[in-house]
Amino acid sequence: MRQRRHGWAFVRDVCRGVACDVDLEIRKAYEKYPFPYAVDIDFLQYTPARARQELERFRLAHADLHRRTFGLAPDRLAGRIVWDLAAGTGWRALAMALDGPRELHAFEGSKKAVGFAQHFAQLLGIHNVSFQHLSLFDLASFPHAQRPDLVFCTGALHHIFDLRRVVHALARCCREGTEFYFTHSSYRSIRGVLKYYKNWRCWAEGGSDLDRRLAAGERVWKSWVKSTPVSLRIDQINDLAGVLYVARSREEITRLFREARFDIEALPTVQGLSQHLESWREILLLPSSSSGKRLLKRTLRLGVDVLRALPMPKPIDRALGVSVAFLFEMRPYYFKAIYRGNG
Repeated sequence: MRQRRHGWAFVRDVCRGVACDVDLEIRKAYEKYPFPYAVDIDFLQYTPARARQELERFRLAHADLHRRTFGLAPDRLAGRIVWDLAAGTGWRALAMALDGPRELHAFEGSKKAVGFAQHFAQLLGIHNVSFQHLSLFDLASFPHAQRPDLVFCTGALHHIFDLRRVVHALARCCREGTEFYFTHSSYRSIRGVLKYYKNWRCWAEGGSDLDRRLAAGERVWKSWVKSTPVSLRIDQINDLAGVLYVARSREEITRLFREARFDIEALPTVQGLSQHLESWREILLLPSSSSGKRLLKRTLRLGVDVLRALPMPKPIDRALGVSVAFLFEMRPYYFKAIYRGNG
């Protein structure tokens, strides 16, 4: 029987693992269009000042994630051996380098992304992080003298089809007590369902041909990418249409890690409205490049401050927070896993 190369039947076969080598397709896509992508000017045009601005944006975002969601103290990375998996163009690792780890190794399967990361490290004068061009499937081949204390991976595992293989590769690198903090995309909100549907629709239209998926993405994701300059839009479309979003439940993820001798817990993600407002305010405090954007941010910040000042009972605050997340956000699953060793 002739193998289907596109259409919804192709997507069904992709999810079954029989249509194509999904992990190879995703590696090819990110090699051509690295992530995180540039949002205003090309990476090669970054000045030290522009790089510092981008680094500060990531530093605030990941400090917030580490503190509020992962429950890590500000000095938790200091003096530790830290690994960053699927480091992309390096911003997350560069932000963590500021927290004083004893060793920091960042792994990325895209050679092009590693090149950008090394360029930014040089531009910023950050020397306590090493960027390694290495697939997560091959982690055990990294010649580490000591095993990591802390491992992080955010925004990547939902793009890996053979997750079991990655989990077991990581387990071979860990010592007893190694902590692994990670995220996995979820479809538990309106925007989450829409994102998965649109992603799979691009795979239905483009099949195993990356260029066709990206052409479909130009149409399907038009409203989501309209604020990105045309010259940089293809990198964003690749992350929405070129790569695949793999749907997994919390229970499936938990089972895969327990098979590899990790103790794992899903971290709470429910926020009250007050927490949403605080996060939005921090984002609105970040510098903007144009006077129009600065005026808009000041106006929105004023509205946020008014809402924060209103007295609100806890049950109402929580209910409104859940509603905001369901209607407007795409919050992933958050996990903490601890390797319990081979004993």
